[in-house]
This record gives sequence, structure tokens and C-alpha cells, in this order.
Amino acid sequence: MSFERLQGAKGSDEPCLRGFERSFEPVEVTIGYGKSGRIRKIVTRNHATAIFGIRPGMTAAEGKKLALGEGLKETGTADTYRGDGFLVTLLVDRTGAVFGVVVEATD
Repeated sequence: MSFERLQGAKGSDEPCLRGFERSFEPVEVTIGYGKSGRIRKIVTRNHATAIFGIRPGMTAAEGKKLALGEGLKETGTADTYRGDGFLVTLLVDRTGAVFGVVVEATD
């Protein structure tokens, strides 16, 4: 699958330690992928998007409830939850609001 455009926005690539990250700034989404092209991480800061029902803009407590309700397990690291082969991390600001959600493969 090609992921050059997302909702009409063209992505820009930046190298990172595990490959590349393609940022779609107008829609506030970043896709991380390895040198093989396999997607390994998705980050959203877009309030219109959700991962496991968790949306930027909600409280961290609401996000935690949704993550646990989806069967994800707490990892012992603040605001990070483990699924089968992946992690979900809530990016939380000082007020306790989620400003971003990250889902990342662990394999």
C-alpha cells in the first residue's frame, strides 16, 4: 500500500534510527516505516482520529479506561499499554490531556 498522501496531504520524509518517518503535517499524522517499507509506527495528534477509541483532546484517565477496555495491559511505564505485538502510548500534557496517540509494533 502506498502512503504518499493522506487525506490529500503529501507527506515529507525524515530519516530516523529505525528507517524513516513520513509526516503529514496538515492532518497531524506521522507514519514511521522501516527500510523495507513496512509500517512500524503511527502517531496522531489529530482530534478527528482515534486509536482504540482514544482521541487527542480527551483526558488521560479516559484514554486509560478505553485502553484497558480494549484488553490492553499496563506496561509499568506511564501512559503506555501493551497489546499482542504492539504498544499504545498516550502523549499527555501537564494538564492531563492527551495531545497525541502512538501505536508501535514491538517485533
